[in-house]
Amino acid sequence: MNELLDLTAAAAGRSASTAMRAWAWVLGRAGAISTGETEVARRGFTVSRATVVQRLEAIGRQFVYGYNLAVGSCQLQQLAAQLAQLPADDAGFAYEGAGMGVALADWLTPGRRMFDAYTGGPACHHEYMAWVGLGWALARLPVRPERVLARYRSLHCWLALDGYGFHEGYFHWRQRIAGQSRPRGLSADGQHVFDQGLGRSLWFVRGADADAVAVALAAFDASRHADLWAGVGLAAAYAGGCEEAGLDALLAHSGRHRPALAQGVVFAAQARIRAGNCVPHVELACRRLLALDATRAGAIAVAAQPSGLTLADYQQWRFQIQRACGKEGSHVGT
Repeated sequence: MNELLDLTAAAAGRSASTAMRAWAWVLGRAGAISTGETEVARRGFTVSRATVVQRLEAIGRQFVYGYNLAVGSCQLQQLAAQLAQLPADDAGFAYEGAGMGVALADWLTPGRRMFDAYTGGPACHHEYMAWVGLGWALARLPVRPERVLARYRSLHCWLALDGYGFHEGYFHWRQRIAGQSRPRGLSADGQHVFDQGLGRSLWFVRGADADAVAVALAAFDASRHADLWAGVGLAAAYAGGCEEAGLDALLAHSGRHRPALAQGVVFAAQARIRAGNCVPHVELACRRLLALDATRAGAIAVAAQPSGLTLADYQQWRFQIQRACGKEGSHVGT
């Protein structure tokens, strides 16, 4: 009798595993994103330099690669092995895309909860990017983002609201950037973090051009400027696409919002350092925008991190970094 029960359980396990693989295959086919969706011309972005077009589209391809791998995967070990093969420099964008793919597949697969294992395992060194990827998924799901995020026990989970903002600016820039509309259902703190992500998208939409970015940002209500500048700083440092003169212009344009710009750069530096891929353009951005090297910039984020895990704590973290940057980098731009 016991042998029969064991055989029945094994058969059921094989059946469930087969069904899971079949469903993952369906998701991979139906949910795939074409790399054409990230082409500058397709998105209607204003990019004047061919080198920037190449840079932004390369980032988009990395994101889509990671997403397509993850949305059709039901085996975390296999996904981890595929992501680990990527060149280190821009792997973070693939881990971000995979975060979106894992989160969407979780939502669409009853009983599946792989995202926690993803952030704690394969993406542990790219955790910032993985949470941002979750935000892309939340932007496409019929949920209230803050309610979903409140279930997680991580301060970094609120980066998903940044990802939400980036998604909206990237795919719906005419509405969110040109039209300046805001999503419903976010708290005041949630709107602040959303705008940081929107500021990151502005760097892409306006082609990493400091002057064009500043003009577009200035058109927003003044109450949104600081958060938008934080996002611009994060994108300029993490994604790159701007040389010394452009970074200097960005610093000049930021004016009284230099601490917010600096906070974004600090986030970018820490994300890169944690992932072990602090490439030259990150160092350049830290030196031009903070007058610090990337290691010291990233250390500011670590030192300022609060012990609490709420959205209010996350916002306090951002403010603490801004205050610290105001003290450390008081000579920047002088």
